[in-house]
Amino acid sequence: MAEVMIEEVAQPVRDMYNRGFAALERGNLDYAIDLFSSSLEVEPGLLQARRCLRAASIQKKKGSKPSPLDPVISGIKCFPFHCKTWMLGVTKKYDKALIASEQLLQVDPLRAASVLTFANAAEAAGFPEAAIQTMEIMREHSPDNIKVLRSLADSYLEVGNTQASRDCFEKLNDLRPNDLEITKAYKDAMARHSMDRGGWQQTAEGEGSFR
Repeated sequence: MAEVMIEEVAQPVRDMYNRGFAALERGNLDYAIDLFSSSLEVEPGLLQARRCLRAASIQKKKGSKPSPLDPVISGIKCFPFHCKTWMLGVTKKYDKALIASEQLLQVDPLRAASVLTFANAAEAAGFPEAAIQTMEIMREHSPDNIKVLRSLADSYLEVGNTQASRDCFEKLNDLRPNDLEITKAYKDAMARHSMDRGGWQQTAEGEGSFR
Protein backbone atom coordinates (compact mmCIF):
# COMPACT_ATOMS: atom_id res chain seq x y z
CA MET A 1 0.00 0.00 0.00
CA ALA A 2 1.21 3.48 -0.82
CA GLU A 3 2.27 6.00 1.77
CA VAL A 4 -0.55 8.19 3.06
CA MET A 5 0.19 11.88 3.43
CA ILE A 6 -1.10 13.90 6.38
CA GLU A 7 -3.18 16.06 4.03
CA GLU A 8 -5.07 12.95 2.89
CA VAL A 9 -6.20 11.58 6.26
CA ALA A 10 -9.44 12.26 8.07
CA GLN A 11 -9.54 15.31 10.31
CA PRO A 12 -9.61 13.35 13.62
CA VAL A 13 -6.40 11.54 12.63
CA ARG A 14 -4.82 14.80 11.54
CA ASP A 15 -5.74 16.34 14.88
CA MET A 16 -4.15 13.43 16.75
CA TYR A 17 -0.99 13.78 14.68
CA ASN A 18 -0.82 17.54 15.27
CA ARG A 19 -1.30 17.13 19.02
CA GLY A 20 1.32 14.41 19.04
CA PHE A 21 3.77 16.61 17.16
CA ALA A 22 3.18 19.45 19.61
CA ALA A 23 3.73 17.07 22.54
CA LEU A 24 6.95 15.83 20.95
CA GLU A 25 8.25 19.37 20.60
CA ARG A 26 7.43 20.05 24.27
CA GLY A 27 9.22 16.87 25.35
CA ASN A 28 6.01 15.21 26.56
CA LEU A 29 7.15 11.91 25.09
CA ASP A 30 4.64 9.48 26.62
CA TYR A 31 1.70 11.55 25.41
CA ALA A 32 3.28 11.96 21.98
CA ILE A 33 3.83 8.19 21.72
CA ASP A 34 0.19 7.51 22.65
CA LEU A 35 -1.13 9.97 20.08
CA PHE A 36 1.10 8.80 17.24
CA SER A 37 0.29 5.16 18.04
CA SER A 38 -3.45 5.90 17.98
CA SER A 39 -3.21 7.71 14.67
CA LEU A 40 -1.28 4.78 13.16
CA GLU A 41 -3.90 2.29 14.26
CA VAL A 42 -6.34 4.20 12.05
CA GLU A 43 -3.91 5.07 9.23
CA PRO A 44 -0.98 2.59 9.26
CA GLY A 45 0.36 4.08 6.03
CA LEU A 46 0.93 7.50 7.61
CA LEU A 47 4.71 7.36 7.58
CA GLN A 48 5.03 10.90 8.94
CA ALA A 49 3.39 9.75 12.16
CA ARG A 50 5.52 6.60 12.31
CA ARG A 51 8.69 8.63 11.83
CA CYS A 52 7.67 10.92 14.70
CA LEU A 53 6.76 7.90 16.82
CA ARG A 54 10.23 6.46 16.27
CA ALA A 55 11.81 9.81 17.20
CA ALA A 56 9.79 9.99 20.42
CA SER A 57 10.54 6.37 21.36
CA ILE A 58 14.26 6.74 20.67
CA GLN A 59 14.42 10.00 22.60
CA LYS A 60 12.67 8.36 25.54
CA LYS A 61 14.98 5.33 25.43
CA LYS A 62 18.12 7.44 25.29
CA GLY A 63 16.84 9.65 28.10
CA SER A 64 16.54 6.70 30.50
CA LYS A 65 19.35 5.78 32.86
CA PRO A 66 21.49 3.06 31.23
CA SER A 67 22.16 -0.23 32.96
CA PRO A 68 24.25 -3.29 32.10
CA LEU A 69 21.05 -5.32 32.46
CA ASP A 70 19.21 -3.31 29.81
CA PRO A 71 19.54 -5.96 27.06
CA VAL A 72 18.22 -8.67 29.38
CA ILE A 73 15.34 -6.55 30.67
CA SER A 74 14.48 -5.46 27.14
CA GLY A 75 14.41 -9.06 25.95
CA ILE A 76 12.08 -10.07 28.79
CA LYS A 77 9.72 -7.18 28.13
CA CYS A 78 9.70 -7.81 24.39
CA PHE A 79 9.07 -11.55 24.57
CA PRO A 80 5.25 -11.38 24.99
CA PHE A 81 4.93 -8.98 22.07
CA HIS A 82 7.13 -11.20 19.89
CA CYS A 83 4.84 -14.13 20.68
CA LYS A 84 1.70 -12.09 20.08
CA THR A 85 2.98 -10.79 16.74
CA TRP A 86 3.94 -14.30 15.66
CA MET A 87 0.57 -15.80 16.61
CA LEU A 88 -1.36 -13.05 14.83
CA GLY A 89 0.81 -13.52 11.76
CA VAL A 90 0.22 -17.28 11.73
CA THR A 91 -3.54 -16.68 11.85
CA LYS A 92 -3.15 -14.09 9.05
CA LYS A 93 -4.39 -11.20 11.19
CA TYR A 94 -1.72 -9.02 9.66
CA ASP A 95 -3.17 -5.64 10.66
CA LYS A 96 -3.28 -6.66 14.32
CA ALA A 97 0.18 -8.21 14.05
CA LEU A 98 1.47 -4.85 12.83
CA ILE A 99 0.02 -3.11 15.88
CA ALA A 100 1.51 -5.75 18.20
CA SER A 101 4.93 -5.41 16.58
CA GLU A 102 4.76 -1.66 17.06
CA GLN A 103 4.55 -2.28 20.80
CA LEU A 104 7.91 -4.04 20.58
CA LEU A 105 9.53 -0.84 19.36
CA GLN A 106 8.03 1.14 22.20
CA VAL A 107 9.91 -1.14 24.59
CA ASP A 108 13.18 -0.68 22.69
CA PRO A 109 13.12 1.08 19.30
CA LEU A 110 16.75 0.21 18.53
CA ARG A 111 16.68 -3.51 19.32
CA ALA A 112 17.51 -5.32 16.09
CA ALA A 113 15.27 -8.33 16.76
CA SER A 114 12.30 -6.03 17.39
CA VAL A 115 13.03 -3.96 14.29
CA LEU A 116 13.13 -7.09 12.14
CA THR A 117 9.93 -8.45 13.67
CA PHE A 118 8.21 -5.16 12.91
CA ALA A 119 9.60 -5.14 9.36
CA ASN A 120 8.26 -8.64 8.69
CA ALA A 121 4.86 -7.70 10.11
CA ALA A 122 4.72 -4.49 8.08
CA GLU A 123 5.56 -6.30 4.85
CA ALA A 124 2.98 -9.01 5.56
CA ALA A 125 0.37 -6.30 6.20
CA GLY A 126 1.19 -4.67 2.87
CA PHE A 127 3.28 -1.76 4.13
CA PRO A 128 6.81 -2.35 2.80
CA GLU A 129 7.51 1.41 3.01
CA ALA A 130 6.97 1.28 6.79
CA ALA A 131 9.33 -1.69 7.04
CA ILE A 132 12.01 0.12 5.06
CA GLN A 133 11.56 3.35 7.01
CA THR A 134 12.05 1.59 10.36
CA MET A 135 15.10 -0.35 9.17
CA GLU A 136 16.60 2.84 7.74
CA ILE A 137 16.23 4.50 11.16
CA MET A 138 17.88 1.49 12.79
CA ARG A 139 20.69 1.71 10.26
CA GLU A 140 21.34 5.34 11.18
CA HIS A 141 22.04 4.25 14.75
CA SER A 142 23.68 0.86 14.02
CA PRO A 143 25.16 1.07 10.51
CA ASP A 144 27.06 -2.22 10.80
CA ASN A 145 24.22 -4.48 11.94
CA ILE A 146 24.44 -7.40 9.50
CA LYS A 147 20.91 -8.75 9.95
CA VAL A 148 19.22 -5.37 9.54
CA LEU A 149 21.37 -4.50 6.53
CA ARG A 150 20.55 -7.79 4.83
CA SER A 151 16.83 -7.47 5.46
CA LEU A 152 16.90 -3.86 4.27
CA ALA A 153 18.76 -4.85 1.09
CA ASP A 154 16.13 -7.50 0.32
CA SER A 155 13.28 -5.07 1.03
CA TYR A 156 14.75 -2.45 -1.26
CA LEU A 157 14.99 -5.08 -3.98
CA GLU A 158 11.36 -6.09 -3.50
CA VAL A 159 10.13 -2.53 -4.04
CA GLY A 160 12.39 -2.05 -7.05
CA ASN A 161 14.96 0.28 -5.49
CA THR A 162 17.94 -1.53 -6.96
CA GLN A 163 20.36 1.33 -6.27
CA ALA A 164 19.69 1.28 -2.52
CA SER A 165 19.74 -2.52 -2.49
CA ARG A 166 23.11 -2.58 -4.23
CA ASP A 167 24.49 -0.04 -1.74
CA CYS A 168 23.38 -2.20 1.19
CA PHE A 169 24.94 -5.31 -0.31
CA GLU A 170 28.13 -3.36 -0.98
CA LYS A 171 28.28 -2.44 2.71
CA LEU A 172 27.57 -6.05 3.68
CA ASN A 173 30.33 -7.24 1.38
CA ASP A 174 32.74 -4.80 3.02
CA LEU A 175 31.76 -6.08 6.47
CA ARG A 176 31.84 -9.77 5.46
CA PRO A 177 34.29 -10.05 2.53
CA ASN A 178 34.72 -13.81 3.01
CA ASP A 179 31.00 -14.60 3.14
CA LEU A 180 30.33 -16.32 -0.18
CA GLU A 181 26.56 -16.00 0.11
CA ILE A 182 26.78 -12.23 0.63
CA THR A 183 29.31 -11.91 -2.20
CA LYS A 184 26.95 -13.72 -4.57
CA ALA A 185 23.99 -11.59 -3.44
CA TYR A 186 26.08 -8.46 -3.97
CA LYS A 187 26.96 -9.50 -7.53
CA ASP A 188 23.32 -10.33 -8.21
CA ALA A 189 22.26 -6.91 -6.89
CA MET A 190 24.82 -5.17 -9.10
CA ALA A 191 23.58 -7.09 -12.12
CA ARG A 192 19.95 -6.29 -11.29
CA HIS A 193 20.78 -2.60 -10.92
CA SER A 194 22.67 -2.57 -14.21
CA MET A 195 19.73 -4.22 -15.97
CA ASP A 196 17.30 -1.69 -14.52
CA ARG A 197 19.51 1.20 -15.55
CA GLY A 198 19.78 -0.27 -19.03
CA GLY A 199 16.00 -0.56 -19.27
CA TRP A 200 15.49 3.04 -18.23
CA GLN A 201 18.15 4.17 -20.71
CA GLN A 202 16.41 2.31 -23.54
CA THR A 203 13.08 3.84 -22.59
CA ALA A 204 14.58 7.32 -22.48
CA GLU A 205 16.03 6.78 -25.96
CA GLY A 206 12.78 5.39 -27.29
CA GLU A 207 14.16 1.89 -27.72
CA GLY A 208 11.94 0.09 -25.28
CA SER A 209 8.59 0.14 -23.52
CA PHE A 210 8.13 1.49 -20.01
CA ARG A 211 7.53 -2.02 -18.68
